[in-house]
Amino acid sequence: MINEIISIKAMSDIFAGSKTKISSKTQSLYQNILNHWFSTKSENVANLSEFSMFKSDIKYLSNKKGFDELERGGLVKIESEKVVFIDVWSPLIPVHLLQSEKFKMILANEVRDEMYNSHSLYDLVRMKYRGTTIKQVNQLLQMFFAEQSTLETKYNTESQVKKHFVYWCANNVNKTQSEKAKSSGKILGKTTKNQ
Repeated sequence: MINEIISIKAMSDIFAGSKTKISSKTQSLYQNILNHWFSTKSENVANLSEFSMFKSDIKYLSNKKGFDELERGGLVKIESEKVVFIDVWSPLIPVHLLQSEKFKMILANEVRDEMYNSHSLYDLVRMKYRGTTIKQVNQLLQMFFAEQSTLETKYNTESQVKKHFVYWCANNVNKTQSEKAKSSGKILGKTTKNQ
C-alpha cells in the first residue's frame, strides 16, 4: 500500500516545504489523514494524485483550526463540503518504483443506475433518516443527480459518490414530498343515503 512508501523523511520534507510553519498537533492530524487515505490504495502512480474528503468524514469542525493552518501552509484547499488534499507528496517519494495506471475521476451520473437499483442504499437512507419513504429516497436521488450534473462534481470512486449522497440527504430530506394517506371519508360498515 502507498502509505508504506511515504517515508518519515518525505513527511518532514512536506512540512519543511509548506508556506507557513505547521504545528506538531496539525502535523499529526495531516499524517493521520494521509495514512488513512493511502492505507487502502495500491502502489501505482494514479493513486498518488490529490484527493478530497468530505468534512463530515474528517471531523472538520472539531479540527477547524488545524485545517485552516494546513490551508495557509498550502497543503489543503477548503471547499464548502470537503477538504482537498493537494498533491505535495509525489515529488518526495520514489514514483519510479510504482506501477503506472491510468487514473480516471468519475461523475455522479456514471453510477446513477446502480444507485437507483441499490436496495441497500435505499435501506440505509431510510434507516438513517427515520420516516423517509422509498418515494422520498427516489426524489432525493433525482435531486442529487440534477445538482451534481450541474456542478459536475468529480469523485475518486463509486463509494465516494454514495457516501456523499447519504450525507447530502441530511440537508435535503425535508425538501421532498411525504406521502399522505388518502381518505375517501367513508366509515367501514356504514352505508350512505346514495348507496
